[in-house]
Amino acid sequence: IQDVLSDAPDDEASRELARLAHQASDFTELLALNAAGRVVAATRGDFLGLDLADAIAHRQAMTGRGYRSAVERSELIGRDALTLAAPIRANQALGTLVGIIDWHEVSARLDELTVLGARQDRDRRLLLRDTASGTTLYDTIGADPDAYAALPRVAGLTEATFDGRDYLIGTAVTATADDTPPWLVHTLV
Repeated sequence: IQDVLSDAPDDEASRELARLAHQASDFTELLALNAAGRVVAATRGDFLGLDLADAIAHRQAMTGRGYRSAVERSELIGRDALTLAAPIRANQALGTLVGIIDWHEVSARLDELTVLGARQDRDRRLLLRDTASGTTLYDTIGADPDAYAALPRVAGLTEATFDGRDYLIGTAVTATADDTPPWLVHTLV
């Protein structure tokens, strides 16, 4: 992405973003925005020229900080997604690189994980929770919404009753690079 200062779309950069999204990443879409918030390179041509100046991802990245959204409906892809953004820099923020991860694809990958060598089921569960919103981002089989309050909020190993069953619960806290609230990963056996 050689010229994010320009309003002119960059076909070469768009091809490179599409190649990266297809071959080497979990991103559904990648977009490069200039400082004014105009999309100058993207994995899909229909995004080129789009004005995203008011998008929180762009505004925060232009302050020099990274951005991670909640898992929420993306206006760009029309599905639940996680949006990440980072500044494109050369001594100062010149623009923004935005990546969108389709949450349906993440959930499908989580479904494939095993717990203690076996498929996930009622006896071997995996849960992912957003600490900022308290939202359950993934649960093997789902539970009564009130049941999630019983889950630990710190890393460690504990015995607890969850959703009417006794479990040994291992909890890990995701690392974040800035002030982004972490997620909790719970393994219940």
